[in-house]
Amino acid sequence: MPSRSRESAYDAMKSSILFAVLAWSTLQAPNLKDLEHELEAPKPETRRAAVQKLAALGDRRAWELVLRALGDSESMVADEAEVALGAITDPKLASELLGGAGLKSRDAWVRLRAAEAIGRMRIPFDGEVLARALASSEPSEIELRRMLLWSIERLAVSKRVEGDRGKIFRAVEAIAASRADPELRGAALEATSALDTLEAHALVIQSLS
Repeated sequence: MPSRSRESAYDAMKSSILFAVLAWSTLQAPNLKDLEHELEAPKPETRRAAVQKLAALGDRRAWELVLRALGDSESMVADEAEVALGAITDPKLASELLGGAGLKSRDAWVRLRAAEAIGRMRIPFDGEVLARALASSEPSEIELRRMLLWSIERLAVSKRVEGDRGKIFRAVEAIAASRADPELRGAALEATSALDTLEAHALVIQSLS
């Protein structure tokens, strides 16, 4: 009997400890509303930490807040959001980068970061969408166009580019064969090579002649 009493007491103690740990974990778990409030904090370090915690939560509302952080005035916060968005694995969430909070934003920096985040993704992405964004961008938006080309190249190299590769190639080829900025043409040539090595080789020979 004394042995059983000790066992019962020990079991009760384990249960109490487990309950305390679970209660502490619940209290420590980040709250979405609190993190949204932290995104408005005056210190950029606090806002960056909020982005990291939101990305760890992983639900749709949390990702929407991370996407919003692309427009943060401090680069450390916006860059953190960009890197976090590159880790998205849900195609529906990834498509949010194509909208008004991403590639169609009025903020040039947001558009640029959205374009780069897409190239960082480890899931298949529609290259035709990027080709259309490339074609509709202003010629003066050299950095944005270069980043879109980089993302197309990166997706193609990793075999994650989806859509009609012929259409994508022709959109990129048009830039490579143009009189655009030399660095932009170089980025286009690299993207064409990733899409179709043989076709790109002929294009390179043509550009050198």
